[in-house]
Amino acid sequence: MANLMNPNEPQLSGITDATDHATADARPASNAPDAPDEPETATDRLRLILGDAGLARVAGARVMVVGLGGVGGCLEMMDSITNCTVDVTITTTKGGHAIGGLCGYAGTHTNGQVAAETEGIVTTQYPGVIENCTVNAKIDAPEATHVGGLVGTGLYYYGEETAFAARNCTVN
Repeated sequence: MANLMNPNEPQLSGITDATDHATADARPASNAPDAPDEPETATDRLRLILGDAGLARVAGARVMVVGLGGVGGCLEMMDSITNCTVDVTITTTKGGHAIGGLCGYAGTHTNGQVAAETEGIVTTQYPGVIENCTVNAKIDAPEATHVGGLVGTGLYYYGEETAFAARNCTVN
């Protein structure tokens, strides 16, 4: 996966399939499978793991998608996310929360040390910056909350909502 902190890293272009199963598969287009018997969809991959009976049980279950996006579900406590290009289709029929074309959650806390002990992360930028990103998103998530073309929402973290600033980004 591309290092989102490095502006010199090549742009990411991937496809995410999250149809009703709260699963996602994002990979650069250049790494697309070429083996004809390799599973094509998330459902095919789940069928290999769970079998038909297990897949039927999952299909009948109520699954809540929380924190889903084209690059990542939670890009929280990252000082910057730059130079990303994402082509993504996200479809759920059972709602969800924090769904975005780039990511479900993003932002930094006013106290850059807040996650140092528990997460091993120290931030220096507030708000976090999302810059020079292009998102081509088709999101179909009826009854979902906090859905956005770029980011679903910030995360309520240690007493406050994290924040981010978007600069020079395009969402289609």
